[in-house]
Amino acid sequence: MVKFFNRGKKDVAPAPAEPTAPKSDREKILEARRRERAERKEKREQRNKKLSQSKSAEAKKKKSSQPQLTREERDARDSKLGCCYHFSKFLAGAMHFVDFVLGILSLTYGAVIYLGFENPATVVAVACMTYGSVLVLTSCMGVFGFSYKCCKRCGLLWSIYVAPLIITYYFFLIIYFLADGEAFFSYLEEYKEVMYLDDARLAEFTSMMPVVYSVLAGLAVAEMVRFCIVRDVRERLLRFDSASARIASSQTESTRSNLTEPLIGGFSEVESDEA
Repeated sequence: MVKFFNRGKKDVAPAPAEPTAPKSDREKILEARRRERAERKEKREQRNKKLSQSKSAEAKKKKSSQPQLTREERDARDSKLGCCYHFSKFLAGAMHFVDFVLGILSLTYGAVIYLGFENPATVVAVACMTYGSVLVLTSCMGVFGFSYKCCKRCGLLWSIYVAPLIITYYFFLIIYFLADGEAFFSYLEEYKEVMYLDDARLAEFTSMMPVVYSVLAGLAVAEMVRFCIVRDVRERLLRFDSASARIASSQTESTRSNLTEPLIGGFSEVESDEA
């Protein structure tokens, strides 16, 4: 049967394999370079892996070698406010005082030019009163946060969150004066009598614009510094408040236990006598 089905087929010899062309010198050089790059990459990966493993091992060793403080030791450490805290508090208080003075001046100027004339410079008056109100409120909330610990020092939290808005306002003024200063000075020229300005003061103000830019940039930097300082001081005060509360509660419990021990001893003696 196999011969019957394969009777019409002829034995076909397999086609000879085509001889591979010999590689040229350029291909050999490129292949050697690829091989060298692969070897260098593998060695670099192994070296980086060993380095990361050694760093992690050193970090774990350093962490394990550090003494672990107990809760009582941490509370004793956090319940003490050092000289760094007092210096930071002084800087924050000084910046809040500067903001308070600037806010009062801005509020007063805006109220005077808005209420003292029938046709006031409304834009400048509203901007001054808004800016002054924010500064005064921020300063008062900062003092409140330093003085009282209610609501996790919410006054300091207000002072922290308002600082980026004030910084944005300063940079907005700088960009506005640089981009459209002519419109601003034309507005001042139109309302110079309402704003208590004359030609000499207006010319002097125009010539002092670089100083104005520098002052605004300095105030923005001061607000950035205040933001960082008040944030760190608040975290330090929160740790101080929690540690002080735990120490006070532990002292109260120890006092109660000292008071109840003699009473328990007296009751036991009376019971023994009755028996």
